Amino acid sequence: MGPGAEDHTDPAQMGAVSLAWAIAGKRVSAVEAVSACFARRDQVDGVINAIPVGFEEAALIRAQEADAALRNDEVWGPLHGIPVVIKGNVDIAGQANTQGLKILSGNVASENSPVVDNLLRAGAIPIGYSNIPELSIRWHTECEAYGTTKNPWNPALTPGGSSGGAGAALITGQCSLAHGNDYGGSLRFPAQCAGVVTIRPTIGRIPQFNVTAPGVVGMTAQLMAVQGPMARRVEDVRIALHAMAVTDARDPSCVPGPMERLEHKRPLKIAVPDLGREDDVDEQVANGVLKAAGILEQHGCAVEIVKLPDIPTAHDLYCKLVVNEMRHDLAHLIQPFLQGPARQAFDNLLHNVPVVAPAEMMGLLASRAKLMREWSQFFGTWDLILGPVSTRTPFAVGDDAAGTEQHMEILRSLRYVTPGNLLGLPSVVLPVGLEQGLPQAVQLTARWYCEETCLSAAELIEQAVPGLRRCE
Repeated sequence: MGPGAEDHTDPAQMGAVSLAWAIAGKRVSAVEAVSACFARRDQVDGVINAIPVGFEEAALIRAQEADAALRNDEVWGPLHGIPVVIKGNVDIAGQANTQGLKILSGNVASENSPVVDNLLRAGAIPIGYSNIPELSIRWHTECEAYGTTKNPWNPALTPGGSSGGAGAALITGQCSLAHGNDYGGSLRFPAQCAGVVTIRPTIGRIPQFNVTAPGVVGMTAQLMAVQGPMARRVEDVRIALHAMAVTDARDPSCVPGPMERLEHKRPLKIAVPDLGREDDVDEQVANGVLKAAGILEQHGCAVEIVKLPDIPTAHDLYCKLVVNEMRHDLAHLIQPFLQGPARQAFDNLLHNVPVVAPAEMMGLLASRAKLMREWSQFFGTWDLILGPVSTRTPFAVGDDAAGTEQHMEILRSLRYVTPGNLLGLPSVVLPVGLEQGLPQAVQLTARWYCEETCLSAAELIEQAVPGLRRCE
């Protein structure tokens, strides 16, 4: 039994590191691992709808090849034989990248996205596409092509978006590892809703490109969107991050920075916001942050409630940049594809963010540079910020597509999420327990390229509060 080993007989319940050791030690075959995930999907996904597209035939063929390679003492990489679910908005050669829309059922990719290629090189086995909202522009996972993903803890609440299918698949034991992406909390909010672990890496850490995407990638997506892993344990997120973070010539902005474990010569200095001063932080959420702060303090970290850099200003700037780029450049392309709740949620977003003229957008980017300097100076003193993901527990299904007031509450509740996108900072989200029948989650944010600082602190918390058990 190696690092992270778990005493499970069902490979679908094992973490990626544990399963990799079991496969390498020939205690579990890759075929058994893949078959266990499909068996679990057959058991629960008719209700949950997390993985609407399965790659059964291709996955089993690759699993057989993985087992044959091991018999010849050939190891493909650290994820040899590990089943992984790919988010349904990136390209896999030979698969239709529908973006959640029936009209794109013929949008078949001629090549893999770089993140998929990197996972394949590491030995992973894609077993399906996870569900997403249409065009991935909603914080709830529901789409015209594949329907609604249910929150396994409470089906009346959202599973989050846009990586909601990935989070729900993990916590219901349908895979060991999942891929997602994050342009406005799309990895981190679903991780809170499901009770799983994720990392939003530094911008440029993981290469990204879709050959099926029309035109060029917009300005804000180039500055703020990332790919990343989701799993049930911190060690699994770490190994997947390393596997994904291999440069690719198709993404010239990808940076091959080091990711070694850091040896801190002093206690980590961790800044915590005074959530009691804010008028819309749910008690369940605040309790989770206080719990994590207490654990880190017990481990010798220097934890202090301090005034953070200007969160509301960063959130407001994120919203103005992203939504106005959509408004001016993309809305006329997006709106014809959106119907029903998806259209209403998008219209609410446009309504709730003030109009900024195209000529003023460059001024907003200058404001972003000023904020980056302020946050950089803050991280000169503090190693990490420990705070909430959403300041509220998961919202009721349909709230984002109801009135503009409900949508505005959701938008404001994500103000601790969007600065990471605006500034390109790395953040880990992990569960710290259950309260009121729902996962509690916290977010750890560090300066650029300090993913390992986030992961190391997350492991200290996880040791005291083990990851949530599979939701039945």
